[in-house]
Amino acid sequence: MWKVIIAEDEPFVRRMLIKKVKWEALGFRIIGEAANGREALELMRVERPDLVISDIMMPIMDGLELLKQSREDGMASRFVMLTCMNEFEYARQALELGAIGYILKASMSIPSLTESLIKISKDLQEEKTKQQEWNALKFQAYYEQLWTYATLSKEAAPPIHPFLFEKEYTKVRIKLVLHGEAQLPEYECLDKRHESVIHYYGKEGLMIIFEWLSEGRTLPAGHDDAGFGNAGHLVHRSEWVLAAELPNLMMEQLNVLTNEWYGNAPLLLSKPYDRTYSLAWSMEKNILAAMEQVKREELYRLIHLIWEELQSRKVLFSIVREAAGRLDESLGRISGVKHVWHGRLKALTHEALREEWGNRMETHLEKLFLSKGEWSEHPEINKVMRHVQEHYAGNLTLKSVAKLVSIEEHYLSRLFTQKTGSNLISYIQRVRLEKAKRLLEETQLPIGEIGASVGLQNDNYFVKLFKKWYGETPGSYRRRQQEAKTYKR
Repeated sequence: MWKVIIAEDEPFVRRMLIKKVKWEALGFRIIGEAANGREALELMRVERPDLVISDIMMPIMDGLELLKQSREDGMASRFVMLTCMNEFEYARQALELGAIGYILKASMSIPSLTESLIKISKDLQEEKTKQQEWNALKFQAYYEQLWTYATLSKEAAPPIHPFLFEKEYTKVRIKLVLHGEAQLPEYECLDKRHESVIHYYGKEGLMIIFEWLSEGRTLPAGHDDAGFGNAGHLVHRSEWVLAAELPNLMMEQLNVLTNEWYGNAPLLLSKPYDRTYSLAWSMEKNILAAMEQVKREELYRLIHLIWEELQSRKVLFSIVREAAGRLDESLGRISGVKHVWHGRLKALTHEALREEWGNRMETHLEKLFLSKGEWSEHPEINKVMRHVQEHYAGNLTLKSVAKLVSIEEHYLSRLFTQKTGSNLISYIQRVRLEKAKRLLEETQLPIGEIGASVGLQNDNYFVKLFKKWYGETPGSYRRRQQEAKTYKR
């Protein structure tokens, strides 16, 4: 409902306007009456009406002065002036000051007034929509700055919200809800509800609900934001604070959430809630190298170290989730796994994310094995192939591998050939020789040392086996590769 004030010194004109016009049916509500301009101005300063129907000639303060004073106060209420036949010059002045029209008292037509109100309502709605869109852009930019300040830039100057120096949105409280989904709407603005305005802002699986109050407004008794706490894991809802205090409130509440993210574990280092920590590049580089070389045990060792490091520093939970997603994307480029996991995080705690990461790592490894043609539909055969890939330099025999999967040797040999098209001994040889080829290409290690490093301790056997597989000796292969590199340069 659009709010209306009627300012008219003649009581019978006020009564006629109130009774004859179907205000509510047209979307308007009379919120006050005034017998002169001063009363009307005081009422406007409290109620902030959308429309004022004002007589031009009134005692104490006339309609023109009322219009002028309201504009100086920054009020944008629409004005429709009531005038007599001999007041056309005043009506013209009113239009110059911003009134949207005037009505002749002597020939006042309710149908004509109704038609004018319909147009005014349409104009108000269009203006409100444009203002909401503009406000949304302002708040979206503000929330981005607020998030950056609260999570990364503790030493930077806190952002100032775009309406701090206006009469609206002077108090705020926030509610933090950690969701199982990381992809949330970046921004959504709802209309007024119980005199407050609700905004949503989502980052890294966290929904922050901002509730704003205009100056001088108080919520009805028992008011609450029911319906906003059950979709995820509610962490905390703050008390009302002044708008200028919001940046520090955000930081404080994120600390509360971070502490809960780690299960309220004791801080192991002196600096709490580290906002600037990022995974050391050397550690990420080692993880990517381990993935490329399909070193399963090394991968899990490094991931374990990272998780312990994050917890010991109590790194802000949002940075943890962002880093997990970024690292997963890098691993996906190696394994060929499409990067969709980050948008479907279910974890609500550090330990739960660690478990999710373990499952995701298996997905990467399985896809990598599959892309190398080293994967089957049989889980035990896959286990054998993984073991060979990771322990090719060790003493691999049919007996030792059969013991690993608790399958009888002859049956394992037949099953491996059936599922992979290659016998186990040939598979072990191929893995070792492929590793040797890479060392021949990338290092200057002696040939005998390369053979020993891939599990072929006898130099002659290594050379003989290499030639059998590739039609040339290791030395010949190395020279050919070096010549090819020289030619490319």
